[in-house]
Amino acid sequence: MKENFQALCEQCGPKLPGRGKLLHSISYYPKLLEAAYVAGYDYIPPVTESAPIMCFSHKKIHDVMALAQYMIGREVNRFHNLTLVAQGGLFHGIFPYQDMMPGFVKNQLFKLPAGWSSRIIARYFRGLFEDLNAYPVYRDGSDLPTSEAEYKHPRFAGPQVTGMSYQDFHRYTRKQTAKSVLQVQREMEEKNRSFVILPEGRYCHDGRISELLDLAAYASHRKSRPIIYTTLSYEELCPDALGKIEVFMYTAPAVQPPESRSDFKAHMQKGRELLQNNTTVLASSILAAATFMELEKGPVISRQSLHHSFEELSSKVLNSHLIFDPRLKSPEFRKERWSRFLSRKAFKWFSIRGDAMKVRARRILKYDDGERTVPDLLWNINNAIHAAEVFGLDPERVKPEIFQSLVEA
Repeated sequence: MKENFQALCEQCGPKLPGRGKLLHSISYYPKLLEAAYVAGYDYIPPVTESAPIMCFSHKKIHDVMALAQYMIGREVNRFHNLTLVAQGGLFHGIFPYQDMMPGFVKNQLFKLPAGWSSRIIARYFRGLFEDLNAYPVYRDGSDLPTSEAEYKHPRFAGPQVTGMSYQDFHRYTRKQTAKSVLQVQREMEEKNRSFVILPEGRYCHDGRISELLDLAAYASHRKSRPIIYTTLSYEELCPDALGKIEVFMYTAPAVQPPESRSDFKAHMQKGRELLQNNTTVLASSILAAATFMELEKGPVISRQSLHHSFEELSSKVLNSHLIFDPRLKSPEFRKERWSRFLSRKAFKWFSIRGDAMKVRARRILKYDDGERTVPDLLWNINNAIHAAEVFGLDPERVKPEIFQSLVEA
């Protein structure tokens, strides 16, 4: 970043590299990123060619930091300036209110000061994303509640957060979303900018790649630009002492534009499969699968047996066609990941005495419902659900209700 900063300023203007430098500096704070690894930069065309559409999988709030590392890590001759659409809530107080305000203030008494505070916080995010050439799109049911009652409810606090009535905000979001889509297309064509999009729309899901929106296919078809898909994988179950986690980003070869509008659905389904199948299998995915398979035997598992399962599944992954963390080949690395898992996660989820590990149901079932829809163990399995056959795991059993019955048995 330091070496290329001046060249990037000359190429893209000072705002984009400046914001990238800021995001890079805060990305390695506690609870954020420990390290970022990228494979596939060579698939990004040089700036002398048409800028591609870049689609990334969407996993968690860390994605903002991860994408900053990905973007600024490119060679200058592959650094197209970018344009993107972002969650509309980031430009109002919706995101700060929903994701940053504690639950106890989301009531009739505190919704007014909490809403005002969210609007103030939103000014920072609005400035940040505008400097990144981002334009807001609003999604029904998320940025825009489906009824006026939901809009006014303290859970959303629409009038306090946005300063608009439901009808006015509804009209505003429709107009702004259409305007944003047109603006992005204009910048792609007139300024040869790379359209960056998270086609799943949001990250609150079960860990598998969700159905992709058609917007990327639409832009690819209209502007005759290829789509480059990049997956994100997090070493979530093996954080360091400060709670920081590693991220792996894998870029696949470009996919050519769909030939017609009727191809959009099939085209994005192919993209969904690419994002899932190219997700890097990490120690966290293997440890999660091994733990689940041991719990299928009973709520009290053997520490030695779990370690053996981890080693056995690791061996299967190493001898498979899957994309995996190459460090898994090292016994010392696997030993270090096992140690991290025990100290950071297992001792929280299990009561451990000697070789016996008795599951603590309430703790292992707990998760952040603002970020995902299943417990953390299942989320990490689902990230690598394409590896289920290699693991010898039935993907249909990786369900919250089945998991709950296992740990509460």
